[in-house]
Amino acid sequence: MNRNPKLILEYDEKLQTLVKNYLPKWTELRARTLQFSKRDENTYLSDSVMLVGNPSLECFVGSEVPAKLRVEYFPLCLEVSDTAMHHPSDWMVIAQKGGTSELERKVRWLFERPEMRLLASEEECADGIGPDAQQYLLKFYGGLEITDPQGRGSLRITASDQPDFIVTLRFTF
Repeated sequence: MNRNPKLILEYDEKLQTLVKNYLPKWTELRARTLQFSKRDENTYLSDSVMLVGNPSLECFVGSEVPAKLRVEYFPLCLEVSDTAMHHPSDWMVIAQKGGTSELERKVRWLFERPEMRLLASEEECADGIGPDAQQYLLKFYGGLEITDPQGRGSLRITASDQPDFIVTLRFTF
């Protein structure tokens, strides 16, 4: 088996453009209630997350198959969303601007002027089995990091297909 994998870049230019041109002005952080859970005081899991504002930004796990391979991978998807198109009972508020809970006090920066950047993920795959199988290293956007320029904290939103297409929100303070 070839030990020098070929690099395949599947960076989505639409995501790059969206993150580059998006001006975050959020009022709430919501998670879809269907698959919501809280792992610890700084980590939340859901199948979709919405940063509510004008416009809102929805984050969820996608599924793609690159043209060069028949291997499915699972990038983070970001979509400008209209909150009026979503039923309120399908979502729960994790934090909101002006909130008074301990978490809301810690994440005030999220509702001010945070900075965003995409996070690269990678996955190893092969085009077959046996000694002649070519190895590939697939790189794609698997996350979004939102940070406070003043250093008060960050939020990482990462995508995973295991288990059940989950988005993980992890705060650092």
